[in-house]
Amino acid sequence: MTKDEQIIRAAAGLFLAQGYGGTSMDAIAREAGVAKQTLYSRFNNKNGLFSAIIRHSCAAAFEGLPAAGDPPGLPEYLTQFGERMLGILFGGEALNLYRLVVAEAPRFPELGQIYYEQGPQSTIRGLTNGLSAYGITRVEARLAAEQFLGLLTGHLLTRALLNADGAPSSREKAVYVREAVTSIFKARALSDI
Repeated sequence: MTKDEQIIRAAAGLFLAQGYGGTSMDAIAREAGVAKQTLYSRFNNKNGLFSAIIRHSCAAAFEGLPAAGDPPGLPEYLTQFGERMLGILFGGEALNLYRLVVAEAPRFPELGQIYYEQGPQSTIRGLTNGLSAYGITRVEARLAAEQFLGLLTGHLLTRALLNADGAPSSREKAVYVREAVTSIFKARALSDI
């Protein structure tokens, strides 16, 4: 594990346990086993560190996916992307980070902005690029990416955030991915691609 990964892991754990406002850079430095100066030299401030946590989490969504435009075709690309997204969202700390941001954003509006830019907006940008590689116009690709992600998470995310019936099962996730791919093809008339 790199020094940055060590710091990110320690900071994420503290943010989740104590909240954003309740976590100091001193505490993060102690938990990570680094000097406070190291934190500031690598991440500038607490906002920069939180931003790095979100970027790190979002980058995982694109790791291991086939390059967009390469075989397999678009349905397979979307299916793999959807499976990866739901696996990340419901398989680790991503859901808890989302809860943290929603709870802390009224007191720390910049936190919501960081999360949106580094999380959902970054994911939409990446998926838009992927869809564009299949010959979809940029405007259509952006809208399709937004719609696909909405279909993918929809009620599953609401239910999980409210702890109603817990995280979705593997079967539920597979159904949501399959239906999101089918729906986006029907809605966007992508069946000829």
